[in-house]
Amino acid sequence: MSLILTIVFSNKKLVTADYESPVDLPPYGVFFTIGSYNNLDSRFPVYFPKELSAKDISQDLWDAVTSTVVSDLDQSADVKITLVVVPGLNVPSVSGYGIAAISRDVCLDVKGSSIDSLKDQALQLLRASVHSFFTSVVSPSSWENMWLAESIPTYIAHAALNQMKTNWKNWPDTELLDLQQSALTNSWSTSSSPVIATNLNTTSKILNFASDPAIIKGSAFLGMLETLASNPITSFVGYVKELKGKSVSTEDFLTFYAKFNNMNQTLPDGKTLWTIFKPWLLNSGYPYLTVFRGDHEVRVNKKRFQDSDQTGWMLPLSFQTYFVNKTSLRLGASKNYIWLDDKVNGNYVIVSDNSHNLLVVFNVNGPAPYRVLYDESSLQLLRKELEANVNYLNKEYLRSTLISDNFAFAKSGLLSYVSVFDTLRYLSSETSLGPWTIANDGFRQLWNLIYFSDLRLQFQNYVTDLMRNSYRYYGIKINDADFIKGKIVKLIVSSMCDYGDEVCRRDTKAAYQTYIVGKKSVANTAIVDELYCNGLRDLVDKQSIMQLLQSSYQTTLTTYQKQSLFYYLSCAGGDYGNSQAINSLLESVLVTTNGIDMPAEDIIVAFKQIASKPQHYEEALSYFINNYYQIKPKLVEDEKAELIRYLGALGSTDEHINIFGNFTFKNASSNVIVKAVQDAVKSAQTNKQFMSNHYEDIYNGLNGVIPPSTLSPSTITPTNPTITPPSSTPSPSGASFSAIAFPTLLMISGLILRYLN
Repeated sequence: MSLILTIVFSNKKLVTADYESPVDLPPYGVFFTIGSYNNLDSRFPVYFPKELSAKDISQDLWDAVTSTVVSDLDQSADVKITLVVVPGLNVPSVSGYGIAAISRDVCLDVKGSSIDSLKDQALQLLRASVHSFFTSVVSPSSWENMWLAESIPTYIAHAALNQMKTNWKNWPDTELLDLQQSALTNSWSTSSSPVIATNLNTTSKILNFASDPAIIKGSAFLGMLETLASNPITSFVGYVKELKGKSVSTEDFLTFYAKFNNMNQTLPDGKTLWTIFKPWLLNSGYPYLTVFRGDHEVRVNKKRFQDSDQTGWMLPLSFQTYFVNKTSLRLGASKNYIWLDDKVNGNYVIVSDNSHNLLVVFNVNGPAPYRVLYDESSLQLLRKELEANVNYLNKEYLRSTLISDNFAFAKSGLLSYVSVFDTLRYLSSETSLGPWTIANDGFRQLWNLIYFSDLRLQFQNYVTDLMRNSYRYYGIKINDADFIKGKIVKLIVSSMCDYGDEVCRRDTKAAYQTYIVGKKSVANTAIVDELYCNGLRDLVDKQSIMQLLQSSYQTTLTTYQKQSLFYYLSCAGGDYGNSQAINSLLESVLVTTNGIDMPAEDIIVAFKQIASKPQHYEEALSYFINNYYQIKPKLVEDEKAELIRYLGALGSTDEHINIFGNFTFKNASSNVIVKAVQDAVKSAQTNKQFMSNHYEDIYNGLNGVIPPSTLSPSTITPTNPTITPPSSTPSPSGASFSAIAFPTLLMISGLILRYLN
């Protein structure tokens, strides 16, 4: 079937071939697309450009539009929704009245995509499908309530990912944890308040708000709200059915939500959901609890985390009690929650008689956006039990939030890194994705700072020792099609190789020769990124990197494919920087074309991939600052300012600060760039101060905590499959890519393109 779809904006009316007569527009805008489309064979109208075929479209698009939540919304909304796959759309999706445009990049079935890319695509497809109903059926009553149209679909997409039955049906409930973590990380932004007090009267403001920390914080808030609900997820279906055709404020939404879930009788006297949660939605920041476990009672203190604002939050505090005896802990009372009042600094007794020696664990009904600082008495018990039984905290998110909170408190000076590293000892037995992901994020943040100190080698040894048992267990399961295990394997392999583990590098380089150069088929692509990365790691000369870039980069590659390509190429240059390869890559990306015409968004992605590697950071920083006035004009000032701030966030030494200080401001330098350089210097100074303040603590943690040597398989990698180079084969680590013949480089670039496509 062929369709010409035209949308025009005239006198606040939407005119399209899909409607017999114009309809009123909601207040939050509409997008435009003109083209010739084919229709997917689906009850849900989905149109794609006629130059594509149905087999080019990802299975996840089908699974998104047929998921339970979208089907329920479809039946409740009683409105026709059309999805259109749009080439060249520079955001993942945009919805207007009765229609959603989804970027072609998000919809394509791209062979060889990493699991991270596939998951991001799946979330975007599900979010776009859900978003189209909310923007078509219920209208926010004003700009300040726009978060309802954005945060609800974002929350539902994360909560319902495992409803996408083909690839994600067994995916763990870690997506809400991702929302919580992102909200906590970005909650200090001045723009992180979901309920805004400004008009979004330009396209850029609307698009910025749609990707703003405010939306993530609003989504995490909904996750906390759902822990109180009797009908999670279905509340939002009821919301569409009950309020369709109406303009809704935040107070209207919360009033409906409380009624739908019969919550009014359980709220504190005289309170409504709106009066309780208004401070959460109008202010930045979040609270944290300090736990005090004594012989007579267990109590908590509630404060604001890392700021002096005097706004307090009421908090639905969920907790679980455990009995403690000489040998073990066992489950006590059922989960419960109590309401903490809105005092900025409040003390609350949770267990008034602790003669039974109880341990209390908090935030157990789901990862709500607050942190918990346990006292050393509680942490010692938790460590002991986790090392004996990793499932002692039987929810994955409980172990994950414990790790995340500990890292955050150590960074702020409220907890020692000795305690953090001591708690992480149990990871040698961890097999779930969430805790490993959170721990790896914490390690990566420290690594970017420690790399430029004399703690680097100690840190490398600590992390690789901690992960070695898991690496021995998983090995390089190149044919493991389990997405969850694949994600864990990718994380372990990437970390072990990046931190210099020789066994990991040997295995991945051998696998690179077998599967990439040897063209052996790969059933699962979980670690193919890492095979390319380590296969190209020793490429150090200018000619080789340029040949690979020129023969592999194509503007027609999707966003995700370009990210993978730049990830591979930025692995080149060895471990210690100052290579011809990386300087040549920086020159091609930032200054010269060399026959490659990159759009601005690709320049940004490529540069960030290079700068994010600690071994290449100083090269990237110096090159950018020293060649600032030769940077391609495709990058506008705001984009250059973004890269300057990005570099500042990674700096940590006097040398880095001095490089920023050497930036030459010309008379034409705008305030945008001046402010960006000032912000970058502040960020680098903050990181330097962090290392000064925490050096001794980190040193003690790395030297005082020895990860345990636990029983593990005797082979480096599992017997099926095993990827270990034959003993007669020289180690690839000594090879120099500068000696590789040009035809071989062409073959490698061809393999890269084959993998990406």
